[in-house]
Amino acid sequence: MLTNTAVSTGTVSAIAAHAGETAQPGMPLLTITALGQVHVEALAAARIVRRLHVGMTAQARQEAKSGGKLALILDRISPTAEPDGRTFRIWFKTAPGAALSPGEAVRIVIGAAR
Repeated sequence: MLTNTAVSTGTVSAIAAHAGETAQPGMPLLTITALGQVHVEALAAARIVRRLHVGMTAQARQEAKSGGKLALILDRISPTAEPDGRTFRIWFKTAPGAALSPGEAVRIVIGAAR
């Protein structure tokens, strides 16, 4: 039995190797996502993006956690549209230690862009 210890805290977000499989040197066995670095990524309609600015506050409503709410701050807005030409990718940062799991879906409410 082999025990690996991560150099930082986090959550295992992907498992690349399973019991009985052969691992090669340099092959990742696990992907660990640091919880202090969790961010929320979303697509916003072009008509809304022009009303957004970095530093705006928003709220994430966690549907899977009975409507739990998290405070968000708009951190970055992509300068170019997505391939569909109608949406832009935007990123929010959360407070360190926010109870948000990697891959979790949330509904975002932005005060100025409702």
